[in-house]
Amino acid sequence: MAKFGVLVLPRPEALREVKLLEEMGFDVALIPDSQALAREVYVTLTACAANTNKITLGTGITNPLTRHPSVTASAIASLDDFSSGRALLGIGRGDSAVRKIGHEIVPLRSYRAYIEAVRGLLAGEVVEYEGARFALEWLSRVSMWLPADAELIARAAASVRTGAERAQRDPATVQLGAYFPCFLSSDLGKAREVVRGAAAVGVNFFAWDKSVRIEDLPAPLAAEAQKLRGQYSFSGHGQSDSAHARLLSEAFIDWACLVGSAEACVDKLRGLFAQGLQYVYFLIGAVGVSEEDKRGVLKVLAEKVLPHFK
Repeated sequence: MAKFGVLVLPRPEALREVKLLEEMGFDVALIPDSQALAREVYVTLTACAANTNKITLGTGITNPLTRHPSVTASAIASLDDFSSGRALLGIGRGDSAVRKIGHEIVPLRSYRAYIEAVRGLLAGEVVEYEGARFALEWLSRVSMWLPADAELIARAAASVRTGAERAQRDPATVQLGAYFPCFLSSDLGKAREVVRGAAAVGVNFFAWDKSVRIEDLPAPLAAEAQKLRGQYSFSGHGQSDSAHARLLSEAFIDWACLVGSAEACVDKLRGLFAQGLQYVYFLIGAVGVSEEDKRGVLKVLAEKVLPHFK
């Protein structure tokens, strides 16, 4: 069965927002880990766990640079214990959390080593990482940002399953989820503008990483990544009125995001789930979206979209 989540910023209102998501029938609430821009993620997640009963709570997302794998594993295991098994761990290669302190995106080899260390720790194993051996003596899932395109989702799913087979894991046990900038409105122009900043964040993951061969990306994404390479400014991170966000075309936003009517959203989601996606995480608009607009979109999703997949 398809699962739906929403990204919630770690601010005082988070407890109320996550409780509302639970009441509206959403399955997951994700909190970003970006220490220079927002409050501490695990403190916020723990407070939300104390204020809810069934919604899954997770990092959306953390990174390998600002936290040692033992710190990440201990934190998420503690949250899982405190929330009675409702924790989910999302780990990426770094975004604002690392750029704001002068670092670059973590290389794939280092990222994989970090993932394996955290996975081993959570399995109760003694792991070796950067020359040291350790365990959680007091004593998982795949997350990625992808444009809302069925072809790209299918390619990602195939890649993840191939990797699972090489690691001698049953591909059927690997669950695939993706983030999608989303704003549902009869005013398509407004919807495009509201998600523009969030869409730019996603494109920058491909533009920023110099190891990505832009020519190998699907044509719509390749064109936008080429525009943003070297142009993205973290002073306007996630903001729709930033100069780099203005570079994105409307055609790309339509291709990459969930915008427009509830019916169009349902149709696109059906295509994505058909490619093997299990989890969808909504980014409601971009930084600065009004509370009224956000609540309106959540209401439409809860009443007109989610019932088609439950």
